[in-house]
Amino acid sequence: MLDVWQKDKPLYVVFLVFIIGQIFLTYKGVETFPFLHYGMYSATVTKPDTIEVTELKVDSRGVAISSLPDAQKAFVESSFNWYKGLIQNNHYDSTEKVVQQRFKGRVSDAKYSNVLSAITNDSVEISKYPKWLFQYIADMRLVQNANMEARAVKVHYRNDFKLDTISSTQVFYYAAE
Repeated sequence: MLDVWQKDKPLYVVFLVFIIGQIFLTYKGVETFPFLHYGMYSATVTKPDTIEVTELKVDSRGVAISSLPDAQKAFVESSFNWYKGLIQNNHYDSTEKVVQQRFKGRVSDAKYSNVLSAITNDSVEISKYPKWLFQYIADMRLVQNANMEARAVKVHYRNDFKLDTISSTQVFYYAAE
């Protein structure tokens, strides 16, 4: 650092600001890439008794989510889990709390309202999800009857690596007009 100070003072300032910023973020508990903190990997992982999986049926036939390319699989599962969470929380988007903490009182009411509506989901937007997911999945296959059922299924792994279904809850049923 002494050589940098002597040869390039602006670069030294950049390094110093970066180091101080990283120390501050570490102090605040914000873990940022590429600084992988011990806290990110220190917790022990326990094997759960049950896991919850997503079951989708289009035209009464199961959709093999695991056979989708990784990006599509992750997109379908994460969006479904987010939707399921919104339904369980009575259409409350937890992102609203973050937006409120970061923007409320710091920007005008009009800008705050615009940011809030652009980032969070209201009940109208949430209600559009089943149709969107159906169109996303149905685009990949020929569909005779335009309907989709989505379920959250709790399963248990047996010692022979097969699954036993413990419970199954319908999250939504969608039938195209």
